[in-house]
Amino acid sequence: MARSDLIVDLVKAGVSGDQESARVTAEAIAASERAKKHTVVAERIARAIATPPKTNGRSAVRSRSLRVRDGCVFP
Repeated sequence: MARSDLIVDLVKAGVSGDQESARVTAEAIAASERAKKHTVVAERIARAIATPPKTNGRSAVRSRSLRVRDGCVFP
């Protein structure tokens, strides 16, 4: 899958609160970066995936209205 498609999929998963899809897509991006020998960014993504979200007793997903137009997400 093209990198731009992965980024769009990651944003969609994030705004919809689909943590499993976000994790799978982030892993695919990390694998793509690793294949291009971009090990530093691949490891940063891997660490971000492994880090549990900070919640402070609230949901880790923001409940904010977002608009999608022409495939782009706007606050």
